[in-house]
Amino acid sequence: KVIAHPKTRDDVTVVESGNGVDRITWEEGWYVVRGNDVKFDAPIKVEGDVHLILEDGCSMTTNKSIIDNEGNSDEGNSLTIYGQNESSGKLKIDGIANAAALGSETGKNCGKIIIYGGDIEVTGKGNGAGIGGGKNGDGGHGGNSYIAIYGGTIEATGGSSIAGFGGGAAGIGSGLDGDYYWITIYGGTVTANGSGGAAGIGCGQLDKSPANRGTLAIYGGTITANGGNYAAGIGGSRDG
Repeated sequence: KVIAHPKTRDDVTVVESGNGVDRITWEEGWYVVRGNDVKFDAPIKVEGDVHLILEDGCSMTTNKSIIDNEGNSDEGNSLTIYGQNESSGKLKIDGIANAAALGSETGKNCGKIIIYGGDIEVTGKGNGAGIGGGKNGDGGHGGNSYIAIYGGTIEATGGSSIAGFGGGAAGIGSGLDGDYYWITIYGGTVTANGSGGAAGIGCGQLDKSPANRGTLAIYGGTITANGGNYAAGIGGSRDG
C-alpha cells in the first residue's frame, strides 16, 4: 500500500554544508536540502525519526556515510527521504570503510530506511552495503530495521576491500557477514550492484555459518540487479 506523504513542510531545518567536524547529528525532525552545492566531509548520524526532503534541482554530496543504526528504543532510528514533483533532487553518498553508505556502522544493523523519491547514488566502501548493513551488519530484519523503496531513481553499489572473490557487500541488503536482510520495493528505478561475492539485492558475502537469510518483496518498479562473483543478482551471495 502506497501512503501519500507531504512533499513540503513549513517547519523544516535547511541543511547546510558541514566540513571540518568529526560527526554531524540529525536529530528527530524534518530537514530540506536547497541549492546545488551542499557538501559534507564528515559522517552524518541519524537519531530518532528523521525526514529529509530533496527539493527539485538541489544537490547534496557527502564523502562519508549517513549512519542510520537500528537504535535501542522501541521505535528505533529511521530516515525517510522524499523528492518533490520532478524527483530531480540529487543525493550522492560515498561510504566510510566497513559502514554502509546509507545504513549501519560496522557490527550494527540498519534502522528504517524509507525512500519515496529523489535521484540517489550511494557507494559502499570496505565491506559495507550501498544501502543496508555495514560489515557484520544486517540490511534489515523487520520491526525497527528494514529498507522500503516507493519511488525515485536509486543506484546502490556495495563495497569490497579485496578485489575478486574476497569479501564484499550487497548493493542493497547486508554487509559482509551480515546475517539477514528485509527489503520491500514498491516502485522507482533501482539499480543495485553487489561487490566481491555479494548479491545485487540481498546477501552480502558470507565467510561464516549459518547461512544468511532474508525477506524480499518486489511489487513494482524497474529493477536492475547485478551480483558479484558467483552471487545472485537478487537473493544469495557466494556461499550465502
